[in-house]
Amino acid sequence: MSELFGADEINPENMRIRDEWVLALKEFMDQVKLWIDEAQLDQALQVQEHSLEKNEEYIGSYTAPALTILAPSCNIEVLPVGRFAIGPIGRVDVTNHQLSYTLLFSSKKGWASLDQRKPLTKSLFLELVQKMINRTEVQ
Repeated sequence: MSELFGADEINPENMRIRDEWVLALKEFMDQVKLWIDEAQLDQALQVQEHSLEKNEEYIGSYTAPALTILAPSCNIEVLPVGRFAIGPIGRVDVTNHQLSYTLLFSSKKGWASLDQRKPLTKSLFLELVQKMINRTEVQ
């Protein structure tokens, strides 16, 4: 796809969209780190930051922030999927590769859990993380 949508072919409006998406991802990842830190879920969780190289039609290549939450029984990844999703303007998946939750972003409404059909809050995010931890411990 990069051959079709090189940096020279991305117009200024699409560059703005890409930059706003990367900023929204960074702010979201920072919020998740804060929630995990504040929750101190038995002080057993650690968060590692990393990044992913993404390439999307219309906005081209970019580096997206991502997280891995290290829990005693599993690792939970917070992974940006893409800026363009049907309805919202972005998607992030939270997964331990046995159980996954889809989070959707709207510039007007913020983040929401597709699975729970609710706005994403600290308590909801921590509930989803706990479900992934518990599911792994049971198996």
